[in-house]
Amino acid sequence: TPLVKTGDICKQGDILVSGEVPILNDSQEVVRVEYVPADADIYVRHQIAYYQEVPLSYEKKVQSGTSKTSWYFRVGDFVFGADTGKKSRYITSTEEIPWKLTENFVLPFSLGKITRTPYQIEKAVYTKEQAEEKAARQLKLYEKNLLDQYITIVDTSLSITVDKTRCITKGTLTVDEKCGERRSVQKGEETS
Repeated sequence: TPLVKTGDICKQGDILVSGEVPILNDSQEVVRVEYVPADADIYVRHQIAYYQEVPLSYEKKVQSGTSKTSWYFRVGDFVFGADTGKKSRYITSTEEIPWKLTENFVLPFSLGKITRTPYQIEKAVYTKEQAEEKAARQLKLYEKNLLDQYITIVDTSLSITVDKTRCITKGTLTVDEKCGERRSVQKGEETS
């Protein structure tokens, strides 16, 4: 038996659905009351505050020289010929080619290629459009996270402002969220 209607305001701890079932006679009078486990799909609409800042200045990697390639040979877990020295200012990519006798029979040997490209870190500044685009991407990730939690977004009321140092997105998201928990109640508790 529902104890609230769609649109009613409720707070945490309120009983929304009761397992109390009145048994009526032919004259529609209550003869007795049976208690059964209540079952309902309950969705609560509420608002979530959203605030995100994107700094306009950032550091980017810029290629500062020519790429260098080195080769290595792998036997099981052992690697021979790979330059394992510290390469802190390199973008590194690795490609490994396994050796096969047939299509389905792979040997425990492989030949690998390491490509290292040197880079420098430079300071850069997002344009207003780039900052707004990045803020929109972050909002999409946040919305996807909500959807992964089975929270439906009903409405958004957000504003994006850009000043000299940052891009700020703030506002509220109105969402429908499935909630509720089962609990036992004593006679008369649902009316108190």
